[in-house]
Amino acid sequence: MRWLLVSVVLAALCGGAAAQDTADPADISAIEACLSGQRDQGLAGYDCIGTVSEPCLQTEEGQTTEGSVRCLYRGVSAWDALLNTSYRDARTNFPVKLADKLREAQKAWIDFRDARCALEEEMYEGGSLARVAYLSCFQRETAIRAIDVIMVAEDSKR
Repeated sequence: MRWLLVSVVLAALCGGAAAQDTADPADISAIEACLSGQRDQGLAGYDCIGTVSEPCLQTEEGQTTEGSVRCLYRGVSAWDALLNTSYRDARTNFPVKLADKLREAQKAWIDFRDARCALEEEMYEGGSLARVAYLSCFQRETAIRAIDVIMVAEDSKR
């Protein structure tokens, strides 16, 4: 039952258009501002991963399992929207051969992310934190990939 619920939540997240439709523009802007500040310091932006979810998780509501799921969902939605925008930009700017290589890399990353996060969820099998662990992993891996693809998209414009 738990896996079904996580699957339903993630099905909504995994589709690029769905993630962009559900991502709060203020959340996306907060991450973009954090990334900009990190870049100004010569950093990649990994400290920005919890920009949306961490303040939410610190609230009273964020301390419950369902509240944590909602907080992490917000973070995943925003990072997924940034990832999809950067991915489209890079594919548009790259020559066909490089665009195809990027698509191959993205498919391989999706397989890795899914396996990695399933492992983290399985570590809590039977516990209420399984969904939280899965979404925490999903946010982290999506954010790391988004940061990577943002850099690729910037390089594609050169």
